Amino acid sequence: HRLCNGDFQQTLEQFADLLGYIGAVVEAGEDLEPLRTVAMWPIESEGELSCGSLADGQIFTHLAPDLDTPGRSKILVTLRRHKLVRVLARQLQAKFDGPAASLTNKMGLGGATLPAAADVLLPVVLRGDLAEPVFWAAVSVVRDCQMQDQDSGSSGPAELRGKLKLYGWDGKLHPAGELVLPSILGWDWQCHLPTEVIQTIAAFASGLLVRACGNLDDPGYVTVSREFLRVQEDVLAWEAWLDAVGVTRPNPGTGIDWGLMISAAVVLGGRLSSSGFWEACIQSNVLRYVASYLAEASWMRRLPVLCPSRPWEQVSVDGLYSTEPFARLVGKRRLPFVNLDGALALAEAHGKIALLRKCWDRLGVKTRATTHVLLQLLVDLRSRGNVEEVGIGNIYAALGECGEDIHLPANFGISVPPHDKIPPRQCVWSAPDKPIFEAI
Repeated sequence: HRLCNGDFQQTLEQFADLLGYIGAVVEAGEDLEPLRTVAMWPIESEGELSCGSLADGQIFTHLAPDLDTPGRSKILVTLRRHKLVRVLARQLQAKFDGPAASLTNKMGLGGATLPAAADVLLPVVLRGDLAEPVFWAAVSVVRDCQMQDQDSGSSGPAELRGKLKLYGWDGKLHPAGELVLPSILGWDWQCHLPTEVIQTIAAFASGLLVRACGNLDDPGYVTVSREFLRVQEDVLAWEAWLDAVGVTRPNPGTGIDWGLMISAAVVLGGRLSSSGFWEACIQSNVLRYVASYLAEASWMRRLPVLCPSRPWEQVSVDGLYSTEPFARLVGKRRLPFVNLDGALALAEAHGKIALLRKCWDRLGVKTRATTHVLLQLLVDLRSRGNVEEVGIGNIYAALGECGEDIHLPANFGISVPPHDKIPPRQCVWSAPDKPIFEAI
């Protein structure tokens, strides 16, 4: 105690030696409570040292690597300001071995891990009295702890609904439910195309001159501030967490403005048809969020896509086929194909195949050779005039291997001149030199 009342900067070595001596002489089971009440522990604050006791708050001997980053340096200021966490001087870290380490372990001292820091920071965040840069640094710790595997269905973020206030682009704190997400599946939808470009696209698409596209500079709603990107730039993971705590999703399908709708058509289709996008979703553990978003955003199925296999053809997301297995059946140039093999392999390695396929199914992207999809494949080939006997034969062979009953519409029939369409079971094919598909 006398040691700590002196010039602390000059006694760091002495303190380390003293701590090691105490650790060496303390016997197992000895009462350590006196050490908790004495202001003997060095506390680092803004490069200066002071003394504190364990009764003042939790003391961590060091920071875990995922906390000791430049983007989160401000959280240390927050922790010290609220007297919740004290961090032992860095100069002492090398000294904490042997008896000293044994003593700190016995007293429950250790590293500031992500869960421990999140437990301490959450009440501070909920109070909402932090300046914005420090606020987002603290929120990032809470978010990372809750989002370590969001695909497992963790309820942590949902428990904050109705309790949390966040900074908006106006620099003010708002209840989370009154704010709008700043991105759509990781795309910064506030970065509109220039107004004149939007007007030109809209005029071309509708055949009309669009005189006004809405006031894009004053949208009438407040999005979450993007200051959090100064801490971490994983936009999609932030979006998933913000959605879980109750922030409202933007919806171009309801026409927030022309700029959003047209920009979405230009950008989002390419994103959803990219294997790289789905691989990022898997690695960020946000597939469950993406699947829930797509369940409420059927308009995304109709987004246009520039397809490398048929660049001259206008294709929407729900018109795409995965390269595997369909290119093997009909060739690589006959249909709009998209290569999703990388995402599929990564999902399989992470045990997330079911979630990934749920996303693709909700978009209408065909990735599995089911009976329904193979029949759709026949129709799409016919509509494009790509009737080729080898390809059609492969599809019929695949249909035979599905092992599923083929359920045709009640009014489905085959045209048999001069009659109208006749149910298939009443027909007999008698022209083996002509593909049966041409009659359907």
